[in-house]
Amino acid sequence: MTYSALGRYQEALESLQLAVTLRPDFAVAHNNLGCEYFRAGNVSLAVKSLEQAVLHKPNYAAAYNNLGAALSELGKDRDAAQAFKLAVKLKPDWAEAHRNLALSNYQNGAHDQAFANLREAIRLKPDYHEAYNNLAVLHHKKQNNREALECLRKALKIRTDYAAALYNLGALQLTLNQRGGAISQYHKLKFIDSGLAAALYGGIY
Repeated sequence: MTYSALGRYQEALESLQLAVTLRPDFAVAHNNLGCEYFRAGNVSLAVKSLEQAVLHKPNYAAAYNNLGAALSELGKDRDAAQAFKLAVKLKPDWAEAHRNLALSNYQNGAHDQAFANLREAIRLKPDYHEAYNNLAVLHHKKQNNREALECLRKALKIRTDYAAALYNLGALQLTLNQRGGAISQYHKLKFIDSGLAAALYGGIY
């Protein structure tokens, strides 16, 4: 078990820093160090470590995915999309990477591609409730509200306590003048996420 898994984050960071000092070409250590920096909020250092990981191991799909997440956190959405594309290319059956690419593509204005990425993520992982929720948001932005409702209900069928989908369903029901439905989502949500419940309550009342 690693230091990080035990919650000993500073020790994890120091041991990984030592590992890459002793072995500068140790791609796995660079990747793990990047993840530790990211967890600690040092996103710029995370990017540098993850770039080293893919430099020393160009077929490292997980490191490209992590690099994409770090670049996205810095607002570098085009660079993030390129990293996620490489993760998908290296591991085409990885649903999470397809979802991450979808979110990045949407930020870059490639909306049709974002839809395609999310559908592929769901095809690969049919119980991917987060992807259904994201797909619902995209449908709503396109004013495809029937499809958005269907996606949210699928997300909640997979995970009944999924706070983001409960909130989005309630907000969408308000938009569609289905106030009773929104109240129902509020009563479920208040036991799961008080912040989202309060936000939904403000829209209802």
